[in-house]
Amino acid sequence: MSTSSTITTPRPMLHALAKNWWLLLLRGIAAIVFGVLAFAWPGLTLVTLVLFYGAFALVDGVIALVAAFTGGAKPTPTWWLVIVGLLGIAAGIVTFMVPGITAILLVLFMGA
Repeated sequence: MSTSSTITTPRPMLHALAKNWWLLLLRGIAAIVFGVLAFAWPGLTLVTLVLFYGAFALVDGVIALVAAFTGGAKPTPTWWLVIVGLLGIAAGIVTFMVPGITAILLVLFMGA
């Protein structure tokens, strides 16, 4: 009868989540605030909802950049988080500069 020893494998994703839990919490809070504001004021115009989306994209992009440049093991490559962060910030800026086009794109994405 052979005995096998249990080999524990390192879990880098679990370690990264435990170390950077507050970044995940901030992203979740930003998403919940966006959703609650959208439901709390049903009389809001589409432009106001688009501006809320712009604020969410901007905050989410900044949080992704913070996650990219904090130390420690990450489940996602740093370059990918930098790209996601920069695209989020760009989406937020474009939303504030041209809310009409963003409204049309959001409606098309939701419809698709």
